[in-house]
Amino acid sequence: MHKKLTAALSAFIFSLILAFLAFSVSEALNEIHNQSFGIGGEYTQLSIPQMANPSPDRKQEQEKALIKLRKYLADEKIIFISATDRGEGNPSVLVYDPLSTTWARNVKPSQTYVVKGSYFEELWKKKQNNPLLIESISRINGVIDPDASLQGQEYQFVHGLDEKISPSGKAILSTQNPEKVQHVQSLLSQALLQPQVLPRMTWKTALITHKEIDFTLLVSVLSIVACVMALNGVLEGLIPEFIIHTYSGGTALSITRKYIRHQFPTVALSSLAGSVFLLILNAMLQFARLNPFLLSLLLLSWLASTLIVELMLFLIVFSQLQVTFATNRKK
Repeated sequence: MHKKLTAALSAFIFSLILAFLAFSVSEALNEIHNQSFGIGGEYTQLSIPQMANPSPDRKQEQEKALIKLRKYLADEKIIFISATDRGEGNPSVLVYDPLSTTWARNVKPSQTYVVKGSYFEELWKKKQNNPLLIESISRINGVIDPDASLQGQEYQFVHGLDEKISPSGKAILSTQNPEKVQHVQSLLSQALLQPQVLPRMTWKTALITHKEIDFTLLVSVLSIVACVMALNGVLEGLIPEFIIHTYSGGTALSITRKYIRHQFPTVALSSLAGSVFLLILNAMLQFARLNPFLLSLLLLSWLASTLIVELMLFLIVFSQLQVTFATNRKK
């Protein structure tokens, strides 16, 4: 009984580790999606510092440049999204989507929406004043549900790109064309802003720099070593039972195959229990969002943990039998 329990416990623990690795990989790749504000595909990230209130003359200059920017974005079919940095200025997102392909496809220039689930949505529903709504906005057009990468932030409004509000914070362009990016930078500079191109995070850098992934990979290697040591000690007691099968023509390979087939249901169910346990834990703590990609990774982690533990059992039993048979032949 304790022999089955050791194999089951090894599978359960190893599936927990691999399931956590699946969660970590999913979250690392989510960071890339979050960085692009849901645009996806090719994009360039800019940093636009917030600017002090310009003089009336310079304000007119800025408005003209922002009108030119909007026209250029429309002509080149470039999506533009910017979001204010935490704690700086108006807590809002500025968008322009001439392609009508993103979550902001319904937001037109000069329109303003309150973010779904925000504090100001409640004020708007109660027809109360929004103290952080800038004076140039005369009305709110409705409620909009932003991309998942913007949810949970302190954003209260979504504005369509026009000359009344200058973009600030982090901005995303749906292009990596150097000439187009440079032209957008030039127009933003004409609008009295100083945009800077930021390095783009790739899936490789996301996986390499994610500390949870590095830690989980290390724990996975250590757990394999620990499981091998535990299983090796327990399975040594099965050798006399295995030798009995040689009297009916059993070989080291056939005996090992029969044993791991017998253990497969226990190992598979224990691995599944580990994955399900982590799913339940996630439902309680909400440390990651469930999505089809994450569920696919969990399925792969379950299969991988089952196969790895089965492989460990195979190698341990087969090697022990080989050693035992070699020793008996010498005698």
